[in-house]
Amino acid sequence: MLYGQSAGAIDTFTISTLAQAPSLFQAAVMESGGGVDIPTIAEAQGVYKYYATQLNCSISDVSTDR
Repeated sequence: MLYGQSAGAIDTFTISTLAQAPSLFQAAVMESGGGVDIPTIAEAQGVYKYYATQLNCSISDVSTDR
């Protein structure tokens, strides 16, 4: 079972939507959040770009940005 509470519930929700999820765990429990206010990819990318800029990095420096 995968369990997440609060911000962890958002992570649990996201992980449970992956194609690999059925082979990784049999159940997912989300408490107090998860799936309601998850930003779109475009919104998240804007946050990532802002964060990288504040650290004096370019978005190409962020290896997980795809």
